[in-house]
Amino acid sequence: MRMFEGLCYWACAEEFGIKPVGSGGVGNVERDLGKSRSRRQRLMAQLRAKKNSLRRRWRQADGERASLKGLYEDLKKMYTNIIRAEYQCRKRRRRKREFYKNPHKFTKRLFEEGVSGSLEVSKEELERHLKATYCDGRREEPFTGVAGLLRPQDPEVSFDLSELKLWEVEAVVRKARAGSAAGQNGLSYKLFKYCPRVRRVLWRILRVLWRERIVPVSWCVAEGVYIPKERDAKGTGKFRPISLLNVDGKILFGVLARRLSEFVMKNKFVDTSIQKAGIPGLPGCTEHVQMIWESIQRCKLPHRYLSFALEFFWVPRVIREMVQSYYSQFRMRFTTQTYTEPLSVSAEGEGGRKAVSDWGKRYPSGH
Repeated sequence: MRMFEGLCYWACAEEFGIKPVGSGGVGNVERDLGKSRSRRQRLMAQLRAKKNSLRRRWRQADGERASLKGLYEDLKKMYTNIIRAEYQCRKRRRRKREFYKNPHKFTKRLFEEGVSGSLEVSKEELERHLKATYCDGRREEPFTGVAGLLRPQDPEVSFDLSELKLWEVEAVVRKARAGSAAGQNGLSYKLFKYCPRVRRVLWRILRVLWRERIVPVSWCVAEGVYIPKERDAKGTGKFRPISLLNVDGKILFGVLARRLSEFVMKNKFVDTSIQKAGIPGLPGCTEHVQMIWESIQRCKLPHRYLSFALEFFWVPRVIREMVQSYYSQFRMRFTTQTYTEPLSVSAEGEGGRKAVSDWGKRYPSGH
């Protein structure tokens, strides 16, 4: 899997290049002009040629430099006004395309307040915040179940443990956003969306991993980034964290999630008259989503509850072990403008401290 990820990244980098950050702006209008030019674009080319000619004449002239400089300044001002007009025209066309592509997203962005700021907290404060937020202090507590909770009957429809199908991988890739950020390997969904042969090779590798119930360590490494929620954000409460994971791992677990949802729904383990949010094919209303979100915020459950829930609803042992393997290997680090803070989400105690101290050896900063 690592060889496949590396080959894909370097092949794409060699073929298409690496796009630098912040490559847009007025200064790139000339570079982005296509072969078919408008009247304004042709005028820009003519003014640019006249400017170059005046510059050459100014270098060769003796007594006419003042007049040549005045002409050059007039051409420069005219050229600046035209290139600004061209930039605004291109901007209007781009916004028009964005509106027709997704009117809801475009309109929502118009009324949203701009966000800005950088996380300015000490490394010690961020480490305390991360451990209080993500670590499970009740990890080692024995779990005996919930009193009065009736377990459903044996499932009538078995969990689908068959080979991974190509159409399942394609369904996950097709549903994913092409603009989703890439993980540590630098590969995004766009590669697998537009390259069917690469997608087929990925499916063959995922099929072997699914058959052997293997979860690669590279899938369990997340790059955490803090995004501001409001203007001039400073403290941790004004930022929301996101985790960037390798998309090939998300594809396989997307297939697993779809099979798990089908298993639960076909055996009627979920009452859709009560639970609507999060159920495929059912539009979860705002009230249900808000109730679930409030429950998540108010109640922090131990990680053992996940294993109990999977076993409670008759999920096969091999799937439970696969999920447990994923969470037991999970590692995350958060990066700010001044430092990188490593964190072991799943490990606690001595194991957690060892995972944090060994991070730099296994995953150097900037990898």
